[in-house]
Formats: sequence, C-alpha cells, structure tokens
Amino acid sequence: MVGLERKYEVLYISRPNLAEGGHEEVTNEYKKLISGSLGSIVDVEDWGSRIFTFEIEKHEKGNYVLLTFMMDPKNLPELESRFKLDDRVLRYQIVGLEESKMPSAVAA
Repeated sequence: MVGLERKYEVLYISRPNLAEGGHEEVTNEYKKLISGSLGSIVDVEDWGSRIFTFEIEKHEKGNYVLLTFMMDPKNLPELESRFKLDDRVLRYQIVGLEESKMPSAVAA
C-alpha cells in the first residue's frame, strides 16, 4: 500500500450553525476515517470562520478546514461519498498533489 499512496488535500466548509464543538467533531471524524483504514493524515489546518462572497444554502459564513493526507487512489470514492452525504458540510473539494520532481543528475 505504501507505494500506491498519493498525496491529497481536501478543503471543506462546515455549517456555521453547528452545536458547540461541532466543527472539531467533524474534523476529528474525518481524521479518524482517513487515518483508520483509508490512508494517513499529513497536516490539518483550521482556517476558522470566514464570510462568504455569496450565500451558500442561506448561510453567510462557514468554518474552513484544510486536511492534507496520503491515500491510495482507489479509496477516494469512499471518502468522497462520505463528504457528499454529510449534511454538516456545505462544500468540499479534493485535490491530488503532484510530488515534487527532483532534478535528474546530469552526466558529466
């Protein structure tokens, strides 16, 4: 599994009207899901509450979280379906990150 894993990021926006501790609960659930069986967490950045330019589902703001993780590409559909079905999440986007390319050695 180690050789097949790729690096991804998911940025998601949770609803502003979640109960106290709800934003952390959402983040912890996705961290457990990814690190439990699908892959491994690299970094978590909570960007906090931000105001939208346009309303999303009658909300003027939301809580942004960026998760960076390693995962086998065949596990992405399961993660994506979880985000689609989670009514606490207003929007999400999963992006694959390219590995940095090392310059090849030049023969003298």
